[in-house]
Amino acid sequence: MKGNRTYKDTLFRHIFNNEPAALELYNALAGTNYTDVSLIKINTLKDMLFKTIENDLSFEVDKKMLILIEHQSTISENMAARFLLYIAVIYFKKFGERLYQEAVVRLPRPEFIVLYNGKAPFPDEKLYSLYDVLEETQCITSVQNKKISNNNIIPLDLTLRVININKGCNPELMRKSKKLKGYSTFVADVRKYEKTNPLEEAIKLAIDGCLKKTY
Repeated sequence: MKGNRTYKDTLFRHIFNNEPAALELYNALAGTNYTDVSLIKINTLKDMLFKTIENDLSFEVDKKMLILIEHQSTISENMAARFLLYIAVIYFKKFGERLYQEAVVRLPRPEFIVLYNGKAPFPDEKLYSLYDVLEETQCITSVQNKKISNNNIIPLDLTLRVININKGCNPELMRKSKKLKGYSTFVADVRKYEKTNPLEEAIKLAIDGCLKKTY
């Protein structure tokens, strides 16, 4: 086995891109207790429409919620804009020409989440907004709205949660998701062994260690 610098992304997708694991992760994040795996429908983007648009994990919950999750080792201020592309493609795939019909099409409500496990210090949780990266130019809608009230309409926004999943962070979340805790522990062990070993050997040692642990 050759050491892979993208092992964290590969492992994350392998663990969570299936209905049972996605349900466990959703319950941990949302504080719910769903048990029916059939409520989950995986719709992760894989080279759809544009080869550059693919995400780590997305799924529907009971046809009402659309959860988009990215695993990141570095935080980009452009994550909200990327999620905007993801949700647009998913809606297009799911509804297509139905969106052009006269009758209303009810869209599953989206939630956007980044699971962070980089080395740089980061709080347990932080919110990012698409509005923060939009040019500060007053739009026509806002100008017209001021004639009616003092509220300032925001024509487009998207808010995402960035959750730190490094070992020792968000203990309650880890308690609720055994798979997420195991993943977090594995990454921490690889980093520990990598201090004195090549990545390939560090991964092997971490695997051996995780097989012996009980979470």
